[in-house]
Amino acid sequence: MRGLSDDERALLNHWSRFGSDGYPIRKLGNSGRCWVWGPWRSVKGPPTTFKTKREAVASFEAFIDVLIEAKGEEAHERANAELRHRQRTHGADCALVADMGSANYCTCGAEGDRADPKLRGGSGY
Repeated sequence: MRGLSDDERALLNHWSRFGSDGYPIRKLGNSGRCWVWGPWRSVKGPPTTFKTKREAVASFEAFIDVLIEAKGEEAHERANAELRHRQRTHGADCALVADMGSANYCTCGAEGDRADPKLRGGSGY
């Protein structure tokens, strides 16, 4: 899995806010016969030019799809890490693990994430 750089994350955020108005696509040269996208901060863009704006847009949108996929993989990995942490801390029978976080508090009495103070001998308030 490849993680996103800060600039790639910022480009994805910029794109999600502004849509096609935020595409870094421009004409290249005085004649304006070719199109490029990038650079955008440290995101260089492809090392090629495009004959039409449509080709440049398609290339940029394909790059955005790669960024979205990488961001999804990062989120999936974070969720798996959270589940592994809960399994180590609470055990498989705890509601925090069984419901993948939809429970409001721990039902096994373990110390840690959102453990119910009543189960630990606390007042709950």
